[in-house]
Order: sequence, then C-alpha cells, then structure tokens
Amino acid sequence: MDWPRHEFAALTASPEKEVQRHQLKPLVLRQVAQLTDAGLAKAAIESMNLRFAQQVLCPILCFVIAGLPLLLLFTVSHAIYQQINPNRQGFSHYAWWPQLLSMFPIVLGYRLLSVLLWLQAPRKLAVHALLNSPLSSHGAAQTANAWSLWVSSKMALLRLIAFQTARNTAGPRIYEKVRVDIERLGPATQPDLTDVKRMLERLTQLQFAIIIMFASNVSLNMLCVIHISLQ
Repeated sequence: MDWPRHEFAALTASPEKEVQRHQLKPLVLRQVAQLTDAGLAKAAIESMNLRFAQQVLCPILCFVIAGLPLLLLFTVSHAIYQQINPNRQGFSHYAWWPQLLSMFPIVLGYRLLSVLLWLQAPRKLAVHALLNSPLSSHGAAQTANAWSLWVSSKMALLRLIAFQTARNTAGPRIYEKVRVDIERLGPATQPDLTDVKRMLERLTQLQFAIIIMFASNVSLNMLCVIHISLQ
C-alpha cells in the first residue's frame, strides 16, 4: 500500500512554482512547464487521488477477491502499464495488454474511492454529484465496453473530487506536446496549493483508517485459525 505521499508533501512544502513543477513532473505524465498555479494544483489533486486508488485500494481489493495470485498479477501488469502508458509516444500500440490485465481492479479502485469521497461529502453536494455522475443513468450507455467503463469510472471519481472540494477538476492537458481535451468538472472555482494540502491530509487519514481495519481483520482471522487449531 505504497503511494508517493511524501513526494506530494514535498510539493506542497515549497512556495516556489519552479520547485513545485520539479516535484510534480515525475508524478504525472502531462507536461508541467506551462502549468499555471491552478493547473499545478489541479494536476496534483487528480494524480494523488488516482494513485491512491491504484496503489492503495486496488492491491487490497485484489488480495481480498483472489488472494496473492491476483495481487501479484495486478502489481506486475500495473507497473508495466505505468512504463508504457498509451499517453507516451510510441507505446500506444503496446499498452493494451497490461492495461487490460489491470483494468478491472483499477475500475473497482476508482469506484471504491468514489464511494468513500461521496460518503464524506455534504449531503446536498453528494446528491448533486450522484445525479450528475457518468455512472448515473445519463452515462449508462458509456459503460458498454471495458474501455468506456475505465473512462467513466475515472470521470466519476474526478467529479466526486470536484464536488467534495468545491473546486474545478479535469479539463484539457498536454501529453508530450499533444493536447487532449477533457471535460471540465465541478464549479468554476480553481484549486490552489491549500486544496492540495487538504486533499493530501484527507487521503493520508483514509489510508491510516484502511490500514487499521485491514490489520484488525487479519489479526482476527489469525486468532480464529489459532483457536480452531488448538481445539
């Protein structure tokens, strides 16, 4: 359950924009040289949530669903996918197989984090986000195949982040000089470094709670096994 929490913390520790860009660059695929303050904050918030889902929640889900074999398969395929991501030039024709192997655990991770964020949101915002989510009936046609399921789950997560933080998320980005237009989500208010810090604190607390729950469950199962073996 390792994710780059310390790297994001280092990003928020410096008030210098160039230092922030330097810290953010290895954490995202998009070009960071031309990002504004709001663009830096938006990229950081989006990346930390996606990484939290992929690197904390997905391994737990894989282990719970099918044990160590699925966990190892996901870990290896996801590590390869990160290196040959289709947003990198020259890899679009080779990234399909690690993406396919890691797709459904990541979709489950995105869905689970969306639910956790939805439960934390104020009731009025939570209902609004649910009604406008790509996972609602409005976006049901988008989940007809595996790729659109991946995209809709990711967009649903970004939408929940937008409504929970009351800040704008998603929007256009540039990957290796290629502009990719993505729908802007949430209110018009742009995020800043303070929002990045708050999100980092929220995810850190969530990780701690998950570790406690997971460790407690494992300990309880071990005690049950020991008790049964002694009978």
